[in-house]
Amino acid sequence: MSNYLKLKLSNFKIISIYYIVISLLTMYATYKNGIIIYQKHLIGFFEIFKPLILVIISISIPYLINYIYHKYILKEKYSYKEDYTPIFMALITLSLPLNINILLFTVLVILFSVIKLFYNVDQLNYYNIIKLLIILLLIIIGKYTYLTIYDTNIETNFSTFDMFLGKSIGGIATTNILLLIICYIIMLLNSAYKKDIPIT
Repeated sequence: MSNYLKLKLSNFKIISIYYIVISLLTMYATYKNGIIIYQKHLIGFFEIFKPLILVIISISIPYLINYIYHKYILKEKYSYKEDYTPIFMALITLSLPLNINILLFTVLVILFSVIKLFYNVDQLNYYNIIKLLIILLLIIIGKYTYLTIYDTNIETNFSTFDMFLGKSIGGIATTNILLLIICYIIMLLNSAYKKDIPIT
């Protein structure tokens, strides 16, 4: 992705900016879909960290698979500082329904990471297709819903303003429009190819 750079900004710095944004969204997701629900005694203590666990899986597995592929199959040095796959997988994860099964999600991340390696896919459309396939699978198995345990136990009537504050139903970390706008501004301040940001 280095050919997308307009200014003298290394891939490592761009990736760092992405991870700052992912960290902000993950903290918000852990609060809204973990701590708040735990305080209402609807989930166990370890379920608080489910958003964090899903994000860690989406980042660590692609890194691990890419490392093994480069070191043992291609027998070359793996440059983790230039690998954008974990970032895009994490961003996809933050937009998925929270009720996705962790084991199923892990298997899907492994599958999609391996497919990307052997078919040498390096386009953002691939990540959009991944999200569509995950959603389709969740629909087929009857698990596609953005409602949390709390949402299904109360009668809700969300306003448009609620979406700005993150009070409405949505993906793991895509409910808070105000936070998304802040993260979008952070992304715009780096000199990466701007078209990648809104598409992802």
